[in-house]
This record gives sequence, structure tokens and C-alpha cells, in this order.
Amino acid sequence: MPDAEEYKAYMTGFIKQVCDTCGPRITTTEADHAGCVMVRDECQKYTDSPDDVLVEEFSCASRAYPGGLVRVGRVLFTIGFVLFPTVYCWGTIIACLLGVVVVVVELMVFIEFIDPFYKHGTSYNVFGRLKPAREPRFLLLFLGHEDSAFEVPFAARFGAKTSRLSIGAISLGFYAIILASCKLVYMALGGAIIYQWTILAWTPFEWAFFIPFIAWGPFFYYVAKNLAGGKPVLGANDDLSGVAVSLAIGKYFSEHRPDYVEIWFGSVGAEEAGQRGSRRFGAAHVHDEFMRDHGYLIALDSVSGPSLAILQGEGMRIPKVAYTPEIVAKLLEAAEAYKAECPPGEMPDYQGVFATFGGTDACSLVKSGLKAGGIAAGDPKTMYVDNWHQASDTPENINGSMLWTVFNVCRLLVEKKDEEYKTNEK
Repeated sequence: MPDAEEYKAYMTGFIKQVCDTCGPRITTTEADHAGCVMVRDECQKYTDSPDDVLVEEFSCASRAYPGGLVRVGRVLFTIGFVLFPTVYCWGTIIACLLGVVVVVVELMVFIEFIDPFYKHGTSYNVFGRLKPAREPRFLLLFLGHEDSAFEVPFAARFGAKTSRLSIGAISLGFYAIILASCKLVYMALGGAIIYQWTILAWTPFEWAFFIPFIAWGPFFYYVAKNLAGGKPVLGANDDLSGVAVSLAIGKYFSEHRPDYVEIWFGSVGAEEAGQRGSRRFGAAHVHDEFMRDHGYLIALDSVSGPSLAILQGEGMRIPKVAYTPEIVAKLLEAAEAYKAECPPGEMPDYQGVFATFGGTDACSLVKSGLKAGGIAAGDPKTMYVDNWHQASDTPENINGSMLWTVFNVCRLLVEKKDEEYKTNEK
């Protein structure tokens, strides 16, 4: 087994160095670019030549997601609410439906719906490529994301309840659509209007909407304001932790070269801007037959929490996205192997779970047609990520022991896969 203190120091040291040097790294900013350069420089240490470091530039609208979609949705919902008590209540249906489409299509379906209306910039996917000692038979790619997010004050207060409360707030738009549709039918059938003045047309449906709105409306705007994001955060756990583990894999196997498994290690950009980097990577590499047919891509995201999660997929997407089952099984086997390898009681709890809030770059990679899985770490009951999008996501709050655990699960995944080919060779 590698030296634990050496690798913990390497991983936590890299996280601190990036945070101290670059600060928050919002996608497409100069700080983001500087962080990508630091990842590139680390990759060069553990590859055979500079040509073995892949740097792919891509373009994206960094402010469209998540803040842009929240702001656009908030404006459209507001227009719908204002039109509700008028003779133009059909406008409520159109505006709120558009608001729902913007939020659902961008957030849950991952279609870049509003991006053309936002300024585009560049970011980078950066990977070191380590050839095996013999002919490559398989490829294992480990990735984190180098960029960091905006603070979400709402999440600091409500934690794992954030997703349910957000859905509760957005459902005000659905409620308005249903009542506006009922009002249209009511008026078409000659229903009585309680009060009418110019375009105002007050019916019994206004009472059904505006009485709940007294409490529901302020809650909607409170959630919308807080989800749009505050100040940029350092993103030590989310997700320099994943990048650090990925680089440690490169460091280790540059000295302990597999016989048949090629290893890629590094980071994608723009995860916090709606997984734009992994989408671009998937689109560019799905036609690489070796990677597509003989490769596993492992997303390491926020891997510094108290309990280990081998992710099986993401429940908040439409439709629900399942990660590649064979990768999930292999990661669980590697976790079990590490449990057997460590001293009793050292291995933290681990489980296979579907992510119910947020997700990883594995989602985009699977949707692009590649085989992908993910590892995260969070609360043992909810798997909510420590310090998610908070000012407290700093190097001081990194759990080095969990980084070490995730590193070893990945190490054993490589070694076991390489052993399969060694056995077949015999």
C-alpha cells in the first residue's frame, strides 16, 4: 500500500495551493484559467512527455446556469402572476409554462436553452495520459472539476431539504397555470365576474390564487433570490478534492505502471456552469472507439465528506439517469477490497446510492454514450455534501482521511482491472 501520509499531504497540499493561488474559480474567468494551468502543470509531472497532456479548449456561457435560468424563470413567473387577475390570464399560462420549461430544460434535461442570450467565454478540459507498460487493453479515466461555484445561502440553512423546498417554491407556477386554465374555461362559459375594471377581471379563482400567494409568493421569491447565487466560493471540497485524488492516481501509477491499463487523470471545466465541460468532452470522445468500448470514466466529486457513496445515478434528472451498472459493481468491489486491506475499523461507511440532489459529470458522460460512474462523500443518511456551495468550503475543512480512502478505491479499481488482463494473458 502507498504511504498514507505522503499522499494525504500531496492531495491536501494541492487543494490549498490552488485556493491560495487562484481563489474562487468561476468558469471562464482568469482565475478559472489559472486553475487549469495548475492542473496541467501537475499532469506534466506524471506523464512521459508534454504531448501526453491533453488540453481541450471549449466555449460556454458561464452565467446561464444556474443563476441565469433562475433569473429568467423568476421574471417569467412574475409576468404570469401579474397577468392572472386580468382578462389576459391566458398570458399566465404562457409565461409560467415558459418559466417551467426554462428551469426544467436547463436544470433537469441539460439542454442549453437560454445560453445564446448570455456572453460566452472559454474554459478547458485537462488530462494527463499515462500509457501502460505493455499494449493498452483498457482505459480508466479519473476526473474532478477544477471550477468553483457561487455561494447558495439557502442551502446553508436548509441543507438536504434544499431540493424539496425548491420544488415547493417552483410549484407555485404550476398552481398558477392550473387556476388560470380553470379561469379561462369559467369565463368562456359565461361565469360571473365579481369585479371588472379596464383589463382587471376578478373572479372566484383570484381568491383561490392570491390567498395562498400571501405566504407562497414571498417564499417563492426568497428561494429564487437565494438559488441565483451570492459570492464566489473556494470550492475546496466541491471539487478540488476530486481533482486532487485524480492527480494522486496519476502520481502513483507513474511510479507503479500497470501492464495493460491506460490511465487518464485530471479535470474537466465548467461543471458548475451546468456540466458544460464534460458535455463537450463526451461529444468529442464518444467516437473514440477504444474509450467508448474499452473504457470506464470515473467522476470524483466532493469526496471529502464523512461517508463514502458509490453513485448509481441521478434522480433529479428527466428522465432519471443511471450510471453504467458494471462500473458501479466494480467500484463496490474495489471498496470492499480496500475494507479487507485496511486495519479493522479504518474503512468508513460506504454504500451504493442514487443522488437525489445535484449530481456529477458522470451524468453528461453517460448521456453522451460513454461508460461512466461516480464517487462522492457526504452525510451518511442523506449524502448531502459538506459545505456545498458555501463560504466554508475551504482547505481547512478538507477530510484528508476520506481523500485517502477514495484514492485507494480508485487504485484498487485500476489494479484489479489490470489483473484481469494479466490472468487472461497467462
